[in-house]
Amino acid sequence: MTYSNTFGNLKLDSWYKIFVLIGGLGFLLSLVLPMQAITNRQAMFLCLGILLIGLGEWKNNKILVQYVEANWESGAHYLSTPIRKPDLLGNGLIIIGIFLLIGSFIDIMHIYPIFTR
Repeated sequence: MTYSNTFGNLKLDSWYKIFVLIGGLGFLLSLVLPMQAITNRQAMFLCLGILLIGLGEWKNNKILVQYVEANWESGAHYLSTPIRKPDLLGNGLIIIGIFLLIGSFIDIMHIYPIFTR
């Protein structure tokens, strides 16, 4: 089993997949690298909010596959269409991510220290 093409199959073709990448990398980096402008805890919650919004939207976007029977123009084939079909888990992840983003912005702006206690 080779891992040489592990990330080669990752297609960043939608905004929510980019959110997952940025949020995941930012979260991991905030755990190990010291931050200069904001605290590591603020960066961790900010990136976690971005990650959860991306994961929730990824969960809500699905692919509808339909079978098209053969006719005089073409043979039988499958037709796939991306659709957005929200569910409880996807919307819950988005709501938690939005609350984490708002809380981290409030904490960064020093309005009310939420995550730095």
